[in-house]
Amino acid sequence: MLSKEEIGLTRLLISVSFLFATFASLGAGNVPTKFFPYFRNESKQHNGILPFVLSIGMIGFSLFVVVFFLLKDIIFNIYSKNSPLLLDYFYYFIPFTLIVVLNNNF
Repeated sequence: MLSKEEIGLTRLLISVSFLFATFASLGAGNVPTKFFPYFRNESKQHNGILPFVLSIGMIGFSLFVVVFFLLKDIIFNIYSKNSPLLLDYFYYFIPFTLIVVLNNNF
């Protein structure tokens, strides 16, 4: 149903979004795994570890968006010759990366 170019585009969007999310989350996705046993206390709502992890993830995502727009011209120059289809869907990286960051943090 999809052409080779479209299949390559979808795989590239997903793969690069996972790569971006690795840096954008600032490692916040691993914090609950390591530290939740220390903060586990239902009466104190687990000492606010979830809002802490989400805030770190959103700060990292915000930094990612700023850097993403600063490097937009460089990325366009790199991919304009070999993958012009990517340039049409370039801004899809932002919501896909956000989804992966939130998935990792939750």
